[in-house]
Amino acid sequence: MPTALIFGASGISGWGLLKYCLTDPTPDYWTRIIGLTNRPMTLEAAALPNDPRYQLAHGIDLLAGADAVTEKLKGVEGIEEVETVFFCAYISNSDYHELSRINVALLRAATIAVDTLCPNLKSITLQSGSKYYGTEFAAQTPVSPPPLVETMPRVPSPFSEKIFYYHQYDLLKELSTGKNWTFYDIRPDVVVGFVPQGNCMNLAGTLGMFLSLYRYVEGEGAEVVFPGTEKSWSNTHTDTSQDVLSRFEILVATSEKAEPQGSYNIADGDKTTWAEKWPLICSWFGLKGVAPPQGAKDTQSKAFREWWDQNRERYQEMKKEFGLKEQEPNDEAWGFQEMIMCGFEVDREYGLEKAASVGWTEKRGHEHGYWMAFEMMRAAGFVPKF
Repeated sequence: MPTALIFGASGISGWGLLKYCLTDPTPDYWTRIIGLTNRPMTLEAAALPNDPRYQLAHGIDLLAGADAVTEKLKGVEGIEEVETVFFCAYISNSDYHELSRINVALLRAATIAVDTLCPNLKSITLQSGSKYYGTEFAAQTPVSPPPLVETMPRVPSPFSEKIFYYHQYDLLKELSTGKNWTFYDIRPDVVVGFVPQGNCMNLAGTLGMFLSLYRYVEGEGAEVVFPGTEKSWSNTHTDTSQDVLSRFEILVATSEKAEPQGSYNIADGDKTTWAEKWPLICSWFGLKGVAPPQGAKDTQSKAFREWWDQNRERYQEMKKEFGLKEQEPNDEAWGFQEMIMCGFEVDREYGLEKAASVGWTEKRGHEHGYWMAFEMMRAAGFVPKF
């Protein structure tokens, strides 16, 4: 039976793959599940079961270059048995060109290393996302109207140079030429899930912490005003729950129906809006999610961050009262929340026909991914049960 290797196993996507490789495509499919991280991570800290198939290895610094990564991976037991690689490593940077340089370098080092060490390698799964469609630059350059589908052309220069997903895809196409392995490009939109060790790109985590404290301070039934504009409140999109993303990536990597070098959108279902899901998200905490005031401007985008700062002492009080673990959102987490909830004023829902071509038929309401994440946060001791 095959071995799976996950780069970036401590992040929201990599942790999800660690979790769902135990069950997908079948509970006994994988002989070994290897999770690679830069910083140390134990199964206990990762809130994962003590399954003998798990193997965690840390100190994998992908910025050290292909030779150094290859030498480091030689010491990982079972590396020569790896058939399936999932690449979820990512480093943020505010400069687009530096962001591209860094993340292409990470992928290059990882790919060369596994190509060298894994004679049975069959596939590498790259996770990209909706920025592939240029949504980040919709106010500056024409973007294809939704539904966004995999056959859409890339956005033109100079914006194309700023989308590192293009460069990563092209790199894998180059490095796989003449090899016995292929690659897949999986495109979620916003990933909604849980990460035990915290993650700045975890919207559900930030909202879970904020809404817990809001309930604690303001009380059951309090109204929570959406922090965006009227346009961001009503524009259409498609979220991707962590479990949906992980299980779909595993499906593609193990399916004979998958197209070599194929790109696949994946999301929870049909399009949604914040107007539809915000009241449902807030209801999990016994709160009422309400629309932004008429004519709301983007100046209110920092409303949640500012409210939290004003009530930080109450967070310490809530944490002590309920015996909670520390997981206070940092500046990057607040920035991500503000971008996702307030920064997109264009419709960007996905078309999912190609996902169906490999056998994916599951659909659900977009609120369920948030509810699942909140349940896991509560079970892990980060948010209280009121």
